Amino acid sequence: MKTRVFTLAFIGLLTLAGCGSKWRQKAESIQTLQAEDSPVKEQVEGWMLIRRLPKAYGLSGDWMDDPGCPAFLMGAYLDKGRLVIQVEGDTLLIRQELEQKIGSSAFRLEQTNDSVVSQKRLRLLRDEVSKRLSFPENSDINKNVVGYGVGIHHLSVDLIVNTPERQKEFREKIVDSPALHFRGSGMDELCTQVGTNDTLGIHLEPERSVYPCSTQTVTFILHNTRYVYDKDSEGMAYYGERYSLAYERDGKWYQLPINGNFVDLLTVAGPGRHTLTADLYPEVHSNKPGRYRYFKEVSVGEKREKVLLMAEFRLAGED
Repeated sequence: MKTRVFTLAFIGLLTLAGCGSKWRQKAESIQTLQAEDSPVKEQVEGWMLIRRLPKAYGLSGDWMDDPGCPAFLMGAYLDKGRLVIQVEGDTLLIRQELEQKIGSSAFRLEQTNDSVVSQKRLRLLRDEVSKRLSFPENSDINKNVVGYGVGIHHLSVDLIVNTPERQKEFREKIVDSPALHFRGSGMDELCTQVGTNDTLGIHLEPERSVYPCSTQTVTFILHNTRYVYDKDSEGMAYYGERYSLAYERDGKWYQLPINGNFVDLLTVAGPGRHTLTADLYPEVHSNKPGRYRYFKEVSVGEKREKVLLMAEFRLAGED
């Protein structure tokens, strides 16, 4: 199972930096039209300064890991468009140096400590999480981790199942820090989706009606019986890799958490039989006997009419 590692703090910067001249032209036109105290102008200046900071010290790439990065620099981010520089040390002397280096005083210093965790320390925590998740003895925990990444003041950890028990397991066996911020399903999200298994010449059914509770992968068959007439595209169905699952508990339907990171490649399904699969993640949430539902969105015909297909199956105890 692949775990997605992401960095949150600079994602906006990286996106805008990739726009090149288009971003600069937009920034200049906005700056011309706005008043001197405009919040938009402050945002433009903030982006300019956050890009100027590493250049002022001759840093490149991932500048916090650059050996030339001053020891007092612990991170940087924008707060409502204003540059905030995370530091450790004498803030008076640091401000004087930074004002001289970047040629501006339009920034705020944030003194980092145990309660205000810096991005530099969060990156070390992220690296430790990565190392410990790779240990063979932690493979079961790793299967529950979708991704993790550095935010402004926390390390965000996305779990498939985000319950107090799974959080405790992570803290005890991987790392424990007040900077950890968990996200994910608590196994209590109601499923309000309702689909159909047969419409517009498209029919969906499970390969088997009953599977053992320990089943890893369930297979479904999509039948395209549409009549191909004037245009071949009228007989086609289109779908990606994305799907969702639900299970019944006490007469209500709940979302069955899965890894929502899909490489959503488009598949063109002509008339005939097509095989689909779904991972039940039995190692993450011990699936109990009962009724389950599989949902798949399909686009049909030349106009790509969207249809939500649904197929129901059961899980039962081992034979």
